[in-house]
Parts: sequence; C-alpha cells; structure tokens
Amino acid sequence: MNKQKILGAIADYSQVLIGSAILALAYACFVAPYKIVPGGVYGISIVLHHITQGVFESLPAGLPIGTTSLVFNIPLMLLATKYLGLGSGKKTITAFIAISVFTDLFSYICHGEPLVESDILLSCFYGGALMGVGVAMIFNGGGTCAGTDVIAQLISKKTHVKINKAITIIDSIIVILGLIAFGDLSIPLYSWLVIFIYGAAVGLLHKETQFKSVFIVTSKPEEVRQVVIGADLKIGGNYLHAQSLSTMEEKEIVFAMVRRGKISRLKKEVEKVDKNVFFIVMDLTRESYYYSQRGW
Repeated sequence: MNKQKILGAIADYSQVLIGSAILALAYACFVAPYKIVPGGVYGISIVLHHITQGVFESLPAGLPIGTTSLVFNIPLMLLATKYLGLGSGKKTITAFIAISVFTDLFSYICHGEPLVESDILLSCFYGGALMGVGVAMIFNGGGTCAGTDVIAQLISKKTHVKINKAITIIDSIIVILGLIAFGDLSIPLYSWLVIFIYGAAVGLLHKETQFKSVFIVTSKPEEVRQVVIGADLKIGGNYLHAQSLSTMEEKEIVFAMVRRGKISRLKKEVEKVDKNVFFIVMDLTRESYYYSQRGW
C-alpha cells in the first residue's frame, strides 16, 4: 500500500470514528434522556433502556443503549453482508462498534441526564443536527451505520419501493413503539422532529448518492465483463464502443450501474484481470438503477 492510500485510509477511518462519537453524543446526551425515539436500532434501544429501569438487579439503570444496539447490529450486519454484498464492511463494523462504545461512555459521563436541561425542544434541534453531522461524516468516510437501514435496503431491493420511503416506514413504526411504551403523545412529535432535522442535515452534508454509474475503459473487455456479471457482484451493464481522440485506437467501455457499497470491491476485482483499467465513477439516481435491474 502506497503512502497516498495509507493517508486516504487514515482520513476515512478518522471521519468514521469522529462521526461515530458525534452521533453517540447526540443519542446519549440529547435524545435518550428525554425518551425521544429517533427510529432505527437506537430508537428501539432507547425504548428498552427506559422500560427496563429497575427490572434487572445487576442493571438498575436499565439496559445500556450502546450495548443493546450492538446486539441488534451484529445480525443485521451479517444479513447485509450476505444479501446486499456490503462493500464497505470494515468501516461499517468500525462505525457501529464505535457508536455503541461511545454511546455507553457518554451515557456514563452524563449520568443519563440531558446536556440541555428543561428544554426538550432545544435538545431535539441539537440532537437531530448532531445526528446528521455524525452520520454524514460516517458516510463520507466510506462507512454506513448498518441498523434498520439494512432492512430498508432489503425491502427496497425486493419490492422496488424507494429506500427513503422504506426507511420512513420502519422509523415511523419504531416511533409508534415509543408512544405505546411511554404512553406520551408528545414523544412521537418530538421524535419525528429529530428525524426531520437529522435527515435534512444528512442531505446537506452527505456528498455522495447511494448509486453510481461506472465507466470502465479496458483493453480486456471480455474478462472485465465476466467480473461485472459474475455471481459475486451481480451487476448489470452495457458495452460502449469508443475511439481515442489522440491515437484513434479503438477501445471497449463497460458501462454499469452500481451500488455505492460495491464500488471498492468492483475496482479490486476488475484490477485483478486488467491492471491498466481506467475507472470513471459518477453519481446516479436510484430510479436509473431500478431500470438497469429491469434489463435496460
């Protein structure tokens, strides 16, 4: 690994770790103390944390939020690896373990008390904004937060429901779970406010879309084709015929539509058969990806 790749990896993992710490701070010191349920695995864990207070003699404060979330995230991560071909696995594992550790650490430091006392509305704004900043940093570092987003991706893959709609449905169900558990009508309102602010912050700060279009310029089109359509990656695409402007040399370009998480793995696999391959990666909407999967 050359110096540039090492520095790039350090920068990516630093973003993932710092983003995880910021996200954990939002959960532990702004959201959880007010019983706000921001959807996802941590929403479920916050509910379980509060309803188990005083239930277990060894855990009088209730089930720890970070550890409980880790218990949920491990099988979800395995599910993602098996069915979604998660290419950002190491960074995602780093993220969800770090978030769990930081959440329990900050909960211990804050003693379960909110940093903004007696102002739940302000805590919602701070919590949602910090969640957005943290998640965007994790995404920009090349990782994901796993969690119920995995379920949303599976639903989207099997039904062609847009992933943002699937996430909204799942998060809303978890918010309703909080309403049932706490019996407080204000909980869903504050929770959806946090989710809205968090989503807006991620949309503002996250620099990448979920899907990418990839142009692969190669002198070994057949070998690259076998990699692209192989059983492991299961990517659709097309050949484009091109000619160099400078040398007039004819080349084949493989054009494919790829999930962002598979980009890194695709590059590694293609470079095994053509070390001189040239990649061009561009943003792509999910609708375009959907049509490619229909045989476009």
